[in-house]
Amino acid sequence: MTGIVDAMVFMAIMGLAFAGLYAYGAHDAGDDRDASAIVDCIMASALLTDDIAEAGESRIAGMADILAYAAVTGDAGTAAYLEAVLDAAVGVPGGYLLTASYGGSSLDAGDRHDGGRPTSVCKRTVPVTYGGDLTVELRLF
Repeated sequence: MTGIVDAMVFMAIMGLAFAGLYAYGAHDAGDDRDASAIVDCIMASALLTDDIAEAGESRIAGMADILAYAAVTGDAGTAAYLEAVLDAAVGVPGGYLLTASYGGSSLDAGDRHDGGRPTSVCKRTVPVTYGGDLTVELRLF
């Protein structure tokens, strides 16, 4: 009788041990966040201009146009909106640095993580509707 109870206890302990090892190994596979997929999603989107700034007249604008405008004017509302979107997309609040450059001006969103090493980096150049190119670089930490 005690042999059967010992065997059942042993099987329960081994089951817990294997479940723990499986859970540890499943999350140890590395970082699956992809900066290029996030940049592609952001740059493919379009917003109403009133969603970001009080423009008086609301119209739909592509994200490249919105980021170029924000880089030139230094609009803090666009950076805050972009940080809220990136916090949700990345899953780590502030665990990124997005830099949008247009015509010699730039806009930063996220933490700089000085000295940190990014796990994923993406740099894209996108045309702006009214001329020129916008360079977007996203670093995930």
